[in-house]
Amino acid sequence: MATEIPSLFKFEHLLAHTFPGFFSAITLFMLLDIWSPDDLSSFVFAKGIEGLISFSGFILLIGSILGIILDGIHHSIIEDRFFDKTTRYCTIMNLRDKCFSIAKQDNATPKKLARSFFFKKCGGTTLNQYLIEETYCYSEFYSNTFISLLPFSFVVPFYIFETMNIPWHYALLIFLLSFSLAWVCLNSSYVAYLRYNESLFSAILGYLEVIPTKSTIENTHTTVIYKPNVEKSDTSDTSKGGSGSSTHSEKTTTNGKQTTHTTKETKTY
Repeated sequence: MATEIPSLFKFEHLLAHTFPGFFSAITLFMLLDIWSPDDLSSFVFAKGIEGLISFSGFILLIGSILGIILDGIHHSIIEDRFFDKTTRYCTIMNLRDKCFSIAKQDNATPKKLARSFFFKKCGGTTLNQYLIEETYCYSEFYSNTFISLLPFSFVVPFYIFETMNIPWHYALLIFLLSFSLAWVCLNSSYVAYLRYNESLFSAILGYLEVIPTKSTIENTHTTVIYKPNVEKSDTSDTSKGGSGSSTHSEKTTTNGKQTTHTTKETKTY
């Protein structure tokens, strides 16, 4: 039986960290090239394929590191201080609180618990992982790209104007395009973030509503009222040893239907 080797790189990590970090790494290289007395870009391309491979490795390594740093900024500032304060997100949190009210245990406070509180009830982390891959990693990608595009938008016009001798009005156009793209990415991140939370807690709520909880008690009472003509017959038997048993049979006839109730009593004399 072949043993599967786990992949060191997951698509959602590349999407959320490495790809947005690409712009940050390029921005860092452009700043170093501008500040350096040597022409770094000419030095890289002068070495041919070997120089390009080294440059690509630099971009991949530094981009991944910067992408993880950007992701921390995204979680601590953009999500916590901006996304979570919006009206639409507060509406989704009402759905979250409803989930906690259904699955409430030991007087747990919803604000102190995370979505992992429901993992046991929902059969593990499969649901959450699916939604991360489908929606949340895109929210991280857009938000991290927004952060990396902001400095990139201000550095790239000066770089191409000074180094590549591109006319300033083209450099200004590139600034406007990259700066506008950054804000489009922020809006896309917000939409994906809302979609992820709404999908997650909607799925949890749907799962909890079909599972009986401790507070769910089902009582079924059936009451049948008859006004029948009752015919009773008593039968008594006595056996040896001073003990006897009696059986009472009651027949009830109602609208052509007959119901028989039998009660057996045993007495010792």
